[in-house]
Amino acid sequence: IINDNLGYITRAVEVLGRGVATLESNLVWAMITGNAKCTADGKALFDNSHNNTGTGAIGVASISDARQKMYNQKDFTGKNPLYVVPTYILLPTALWTTFEVFNSPVSPTQVGNANPFINKLQPIVEPRLDASSTTQFYIVGEYPGVQHVVVGNLDGEAGPTISSEIKRDPDGIVTYLRHDFGCMVSQHQGFYRSTGA
Repeated sequence: IINDNLGYITRAVEVLGRGVATLESNLVWAMITGNAKCTADGKALFDNSHNNTGTGAIGVASISDARQKMYNQKDFTGKNPLYVVPTYILLPTALWTTFEVFNSPVSPTQVGNANPFINKLQPIVEPRLDASSTTQFYIVGEYPGVQHVVVGNLDGEAGPTISSEIKRDPDGIVTYLRHDFGCMVSQHQGFYRSTGA
């Protein structure tokens, strides 16, 4: 490579950057699909004692169950309700169309056929969820003070560090990348998982 007229070094840095972003995403999604332990109580994110799981395909009944359980989540004392409002629905690509149909506005001829959840949940479609299950879906809620996934870097390390070293015999450049990154699930109250069946 002479004067990097092919842009190899620039492309290599771009590839490394995408690799870092992919690694971070893999780690975060693996905590959700792998049912990681919460740092607040040491129990699995979707533990029976957390009352944040349910069954049923995407529909009024299953979303209603999620809303009820999330709204009734308690704070650290176990007594005071947090009023967590369901905000996002995390979907594998296999359920993308199903949710779009469920979320489409219609004018039912009977009150019992009404869908009270139209445009209430913002979809986040993630292919990594398909690898875990094509039927399960997750709902994430918002409330001040409720933490979800916490990510961070070492102090002073806001991102990856790239360095290069010139080598001899044969001549070349070795590029190193160091990335100090960590993530954890703090609390369970903002999460709900349905088997989807």
